Amino acid sequence: MDEWIKKAKSYSSAKRLLFLASVAVNAGFFLAMIRTGASAVLARACYGFFADSYMAAVMFITLTGCALAAVSAPFTCVIPYTIERGYGLSRQAFLSWVVDCAKSALLSAALIMAMFTAVYFLLINFTLFWWLYAGIVFFLVNIFLARVFPMLIIPLFYKLTKVSDPGLKDKLSQLARKAGIKILDIYVIALGKKTSKANAAVCGMGTTKRILLSDTILEKYPADEIEMTLAHELAHYKLKHIWKLSLAGFLMTLTSLFLIDIMLNTLIRTGVIQYKYSLEAFPYMALFLTLFNFMAMPVENFITRIYEAQADKNAIALTNNPGALLKLMERLSSQNLSDPSPCRFEKIFFYSHPPAAERIAAAKNYQAV
Repeated sequence: MDEWIKKAKSYSSAKRLLFLASVAVNAGFFLAMIRTGASAVLARACYGFFADSYMAAVMFITLTGCALAAVSAPFTCVIPYTIERGYGLSRQAFLSWVVDCAKSALLSAALIMAMFTAVYFLLINFTLFWWLYAGIVFFLVNIFLARVFPMLIIPLFYKLTKVSDPGLKDKLSQLARKAGIKILDIYVIALGKKTSKANAAVCGMGTTKRILLSDTILEKYPADEIEMTLAHELAHYKLKHIWKLSLAGFLMTLTSLFLIDIMLNTLIRTGVIQYKYSLEAFPYMALFLTLFNFMAMPVENFITRIYEAQADKNAIALTNNPGALLKLMERLSSQNLSDPSPCRFEKIFFYSHPPAAERIAAAKNYQAV
């Protein structure tokens, strides 16, 4: 076995264990709030501090979120940095890493606060069908975030610059014409200052849709592999994968919210809570979402693996160069320390893309045909 593959498998194992530990910590935190009665004590304190129920809810969510952030900080910031540096992938100083963690935490906190406040409002005013209205609201918010993500969120962490290379622009124009789709802007995302990893993506919606290529790809990869990368991202756009994933996410969200409604009704019948909007219900909801999202990962990853395989096939047809995909997958796997051949359990649970070995085999089969 090549040395880099051994290192990739070790790196993947470390990341998987960290993720599982993080899920366990989050679930354990909310379970502890429930079992120890801490949620009921905190709820009474918040109601006693604020006469307005909405302000009490904001206080409850804020204090709960701060406590969870403190407990989970080693698993979301410190240990990940140790892993990335230990495997030679991160180029960031620890302070820079912590600043990025803080930005991410603040963005997540704002989103979670808005989400739970909206749920609280809907639980009070639309008790029967709150879950349906909440699902619609979350879907619309998701579409909004997808539109602003490349303009407002990514620049908080990485510098984006429009590609000025006329040769690359011309290549993209040719590929777009062959694919029969509208030309997209290409932006360079400056990953190189923070990591040695390489990446590419299509993001945004409508007028904000664009292709992102990392500087770590543009600086080192040959022209045919860059062309294959562009073709792959164009395929996602052509096949409307972003919209399809948004719809799938909407259905998953509706399912989780409907099941939460059933859980809340059960808690009321058994006398655990008095109303659906009782603050003591929020840890139950958070615990359920933590476990539901974890258990839904195989389904979500199954869908995205299908879309990635479709994009590969479409890109090969567009470029008529399966060998470029083969070389690209080998180079990316080695550079990013991605395990090319994980065990079946790891693939099903953790891989949003087909493993490199499968993508290489598909390219070889296409080449053979």
